[in-house]
Amino acid sequence: MGNNEAVIYDLEFTTWPEAYTRQWSKSNESREIIRIGAVNIDLDSLQEIGSLDVFVKPSVNPLLSDYCIKLTGITDEQIQAEGIELHEAIHRFVDFVGDKRIYSYGADIVAILENLRINNITYNAKTLKSNRTIVINEYHNYSYNQTDPYLQSNVVEVFLYGSGLFNTIGRISEGVRVEINLNRNSVQLTAIDIKHWFFINAPETQGKPSGKIAKALGINELKGNVHDPLFDARCVHMGLRELVLSRHIENPLK
Repeated sequence: MGNNEAVIYDLEFTTWPEAYTRQWSKSNESREIIRIGAVNIDLDSLQEIGSLDVFVKPSVNPLLSDYCIKLTGITDEQIQAEGIELHEAIHRFVDFVGDKRIYSYGADIVAILENLRINNITYNAKTLKSNRTIVINEYHNYSYNQTDPYLQSNVVEVFLYGSGLFNTIGRISEGVRVEINLNRNSVQLTAIDIKHWFFINAPETQGKPSGKIAKALGINELKGNVHDPLFDARCVHMGLRELVLSRHIENPLK
């Protein structure tokens, strides 16, 4: 079944005023996942055949900022009542995904790697096509240049925070395969970013967050709020469905 299905997912994580602008470069800021939303898609019909919605308890900053609460609609009370620890949330996500590939509108896989690192969950990440080892670095003031030795090596260095994140995210644009050690069991996720596909095939989506993709493509029947990750994942799904079925653009999930 997994060969004819795929998962589109979205994350919400802790944030503060202007955190996105400075790419979480303050020393006390981490993008801790607080909610995971995902939809399982049949690749022939492009219909949703399952969904996942999980709240996650942050550990470094257990109390959400007022800004985060207003932006996401997620409250501390909700996190305490419905949230689970990250390792359990990843386990539920992996169980939902099975052997299917996961797709996001943006490099959400970097946030997953960051959270695995924060929670001391061991993993091994490599680029999908070139099989280059991904090394995570927190250095904030990285300056991209064409003579960077990593460009010609078997290692891809990815920066979590500051301007380096923007400058190096393209290095994993081919996709990421990550093996995660969960309770001594090795599980795998194969993740691909489809934001660039939208930008090329539907320029009207450029500059839009995931939760506004459907509306940008003229789809108004979806009900929900931007920054609800399940709603956002459904917006990406419906936008993709519109481009494939109505505009006859090749399905990037196949």
